[in-house]
Formats: sequence, structure tokens, C-alpha cells
Amino acid sequence: MLLNCDMGEGLDNDAELMPYLDQANVACGGHAGDDESMEHCVSLALQHGVSIGAHIAYEDQQHFGRKRYDLSESELIDIACWQIEVLLAKCKQAGTTLDYVKPHGALYNQMMEQEAVLSALLQACSMYDDLHFMLMAVNNRTRQHDIADRLGIRLTHEAFADRAYTAKGLLQPRNEEGASLASLEQIQQQARELIHNQRVAVADGSFIAVEAETICVHGDHPLAIDAAKALRKLIDDADSSA
Repeated sequence: MLLNCDMGEGLDNDAELMPYLDQANVACGGHAGDDESMEHCVSLALQHGVSIGAHIAYEDQQHFGRKRYDLSESELIDIACWQIEVLLAKCKQAGTTLDYVKPHGALYNQMMEQEAVLSALLQACSMYDDLHFMLMAVNNRTRQHDIADRLGIRLTHEAFADRAYTAKGLLQPRNEEGASLASLEQIQQQARELIHNQRVAVADGSFIAVEAETICVHGDHPLAIDAAKALRKLIDDADSSA
């Protein structure tokens, strides 16, 4: 299991978070981020041996990428490509590689709901060499893999340690109470279930299967640094006992 985190979002905690991560989802100008923040995150990732991903979003820093837009396929490809390219240039400048793409916010949610959005983003990803694509682990992956296989894109499935899940296996909307897990104990328990049992608990106390290769902790969560430290230990302990 790997650990990923959203970075470069103007929260001044990137340097504290980076040592605990395997993957850094770097904001590249859509919902957050600018030249300075991207260069800073790339430098930190290189220093700590962390894989770098382009955290693409709608071009809407006012709403932190959480407002929905209905764009055409070509518009979606364009917004994905310019963000990928700007971070790709920063990586090349630093002598390192860009490894993957992960959408953010409303774009992420629409991708999980609308096949046309996912297809457009995967098309954008396919225009660059050796990029894989990160998205939420769900039980029915057939259509995701059909599109990705057609384009030659490798998918990486993620789960979330700090967000509540619905019984359908999706994230509870952020505007609902309890959508973000409030305590470190809750985050650790959810991570344990994901790491050891490939499942998460939902509101009624039952469990749903969630098979993922990487766990996300959000950089803007109030407990982000403590959570990253705790999850790093849980993952390392699981690896050492395997």
C-alpha cells in the first residue's frame, strides 16, 4: 500500500508532509498552485524520493476547484493538458519525472459519475509518455478499465483515510455532517481496515469492499500532518509483517 497526499495548495504544510509520502499530488494552477509552489513541491519530492503527480482541476481557484462545470470533451482535454504540461516542465527543469495524473474536487467527482468526463481525462493522459492515472477504487471497474485499456493507460486505484464513505462506495458529500473524519483515531481505524481487510465501514456499521493500491490523506485536513505520520507507520508495519 502507498500513501498519497494533495500538495501545493497554499497551506504551508508541504515540507512537513512530504517525508511521510510515497506520492505527491501537486496542484498545477487549476484549483490552486503557481510557479513557486510547484517548484517547491517538486524540489521536496525529489529530496524525499516521492513520486510526483499532476493534480488537475477546473480552472477555478476562487472555488478551490469544487464548483461543477459542464465542459465539452475538447475543453476537458485542454484544461487537463495545460496543467499536465506546466508541471511536466517543472519536473524536467528539476531533473525528475512526472509519473501520474489525479483529478481534484468537482472534476474528480464528475469523472467518477460520468463516463464521458473520465474518457476525456484519460485521452489527455494518453498524450504523454508513461503517465498512469489515479482514481477512486470502486467495485465495478469494467468500464474504467475498458477505456483505459483502449488508450494504453494504467490505472491506480485509491481509497481515502480521512473521508466518510456511503453505502454505494462513494465519498459522502462534503456539505454533509461527518463527511470528513474528525479524529485521528477514526482515520487510523479506517486506514487499518483498508490496509488489512480491503474494506471501510459505512454509516450503518456495515462494511463495503474497497480494494486500493494507495491511500489518500488530504493536505487541507486539520489533522493532515498527524494523519500522515500515523498512516506511514501503519503502512510500514504492515509491509514489514507481510
